[in-house]
Amino acid sequence: MRNGLWIERMGQLTTVGVGALTVSVVIGMLAASRLPAQSSPVAQWQVAAGTKAEFEVASVKQNVSDQLAHSNVGLTNLDEAPPNGGLLSAVKFPLWSYISFAYKLTPGQAQLMASQSPKWISTNRFDIQARAAANTTRDQMRVMMQYLLADRFKLAVHFETRQLPVFGLVLDKPGKTGPRLTRLSGDAPCTSASPQVPGAASTRPEKDDGWFTPCGGIGTRFVSGRLHVGSRNLTMEQLASSLAVVSMGTLDRPILDKTGLSGKFDFRIEFAPDPTAKLPPDSQPDPNGPTFLQALKEQAGLRLEPQTGAVNVLVIDHVEQPSEN
Repeated sequence: MRNGLWIERMGQLTTVGVGALTVSVVIGMLAASRLPAQSSPVAQWQVAAGTKAEFEVASVKQNVSDQLAHSNVGLTNLDEAPPNGGLLSAVKFPLWSYISFAYKLTPGQAQLMASQSPKWISTNRFDIQARAAANTTRDQMRVMMQYLLADRFKLAVHFETRQLPVFGLVLDKPGKTGPRLTRLSGDAPCTSASPQVPGAASTRPEKDDGWFTPCGGIGTRFVSGRLHVGSRNLTMEQLASSLAVVSMGTLDRPILDKTGLSGKFDFRIEFAPDPTAKLPPDSQPDPNGPTFLQALKEQAGLRLEPQTGAVNVLVIDHVEQPSEN
């Protein structure tokens, strides 16, 4: 597989990566009356999604094959692509990836949850095939996934807030962004296009200029020893929650947005990955390329400050091996 597609596939599967640490979903007030067992207030996105909560049909099967994990709907906390006509087709993901999607966890929340849960939710792999109405939104599909997990895995969860070491994402120079962090302009809308990675969901800009820059998501591509990271139409909070993943394991704590920037942004950086990172076969980092932290500062005008902050952690109260279909 050529390097570009290898990294793009990796980008679609960021919820599977165990090196990611970032942070947080704001929990809203309880507004729905019929919900899977969770002893915390419900997130505002879930309230907005409504109470239509069950797939029309769904299948859950354990997968012990040597297939690569793939899904037609990105199992991340981002909204880079709408559900594919109400169909969710996910192959060989661990249970914690499905939980992450269902509760819209950031990569850091997912990692914290998985590290404190039964080992099998990370090691055992499952296929989920499910269908809903064609106009089902991504967030409505998340709520449906919550019901499915409660039914088939007897999953019960709650959120709790903990004070943990974090990185604060700040502007390197007050009031000024770097050349590759730009506010999204109204004359450059995101447009949807078919994904180039089979089985993976994505949206692409109208013109592909060599970067993989999905609308509402994070795209990565390995080019000449450097990792190109691009996104369009993300808030700074969404960008911060994804940076630990694209740093390829060089960060060891969650990241909180402390830039004070509102609105949506386009973002691009390129850097030489750490030599210890998982790279495409026969690929080597550019020895002259900037590190991730250098690129973040010089190209995007951002830096990370060690801090202590409130991290919303999803705790699993109960889970069982899945019931038969």
